[in-house]
Amino acid sequence: MRLTRTCLLFLLVVSGVMADTEGKGKNIRVGVFVEQPFVMQTPAGLDGFCIDLWTRLMEEQGWTCTYTVMPNAVTVLEEIRKGNLDLAVGPFYITSDRLKLMDFTHPFHESGAQLMINTERRHTLGKLWKGLVEGGHILILLAGAGIILVLTHLLLFFEWKTNPNYPRGYLEGFADCFYHIMSICMAGKATHRGIPGPWGKILAALWLAGGVAVVAYITSTITSVMTANKLRGSVHGVVDLAGQRVAVIQGTVSEKVALKYFLVGIPYPDLSSAATAVVRRDV
Repeated sequence: MRLTRTCLLFLLVVSGVMADTEGKGKNIRVGVFVEQPFVMQTPAGLDGFCIDLWTRLMEEQGWTCTYTVMPNAVTVLEEIRKGNLDLAVGPFYITSDRLKLMDFTHPFHESGAQLMINTERRHTLGKLWKGLVEGGHILILLAGAGIILVLTHLLLFFEWKTNPNYPRGYLEGFADCFYHIMSICMAGKATHRGIPGPWGKILAALWLAGGVAVVAYITSTITSVMTANKLRGSVHGVVDLAGQRVAVIQGTVSEKVALKYFLVGIPYPDLSSAATAVVRRDV
């Protein structure tokens, strides 16, 4: 998913440096940072596409250089700005801010900031609870729980009044009535004796219908919330990540991209550690 189109170049210099290197044998202080395949650190020394281009240019001009390897592009550019380095070689992004301070070679490669996401979706109780709260389902479920408690006590008082053999202990009687109420609500049936007379049968039928409705509501609610969480978990673009923790590579334009799109950028030294953070769900 492309966020912004930029250009890479292999060489970046401070204005006036090349004019000072016209003399043969000039030793140039060059800053680089490792970024495969443009600049690579090997047992034999620095290698890579940008290093090859720069080496060829030095051979043609009769120059020599001293390389200084730094952590990232921003560090290299800062050292050039301070005058501690003469020139930078590597895959530097051309940006409007950098053009105000630096001279660039012609770009040779078009690139851009991209998103890397974890494709393994995971449902959690926290996400389910958040979805129930945001959808207003928790209030309905709490109201349902209150109604169940009221019905449980009504059934308990009815048994105490009409059944002299019913347990008189509150906890024992409450547990028995609560079990039967929940059986009707969740399974649509119970072994508890019904209220005698035609009105008792009508009430029992309505009670059974209500139990089926409760089960259907709870099932559909949880299913819909889990489905919504799954859909929200699909990242189609950077706008889907607003306000979220996102790994960015230190010293790259990804840090500014995160600010531009209102992301919470968490800096990492390289792509490998950032990708590991994504896999571990730290971001």
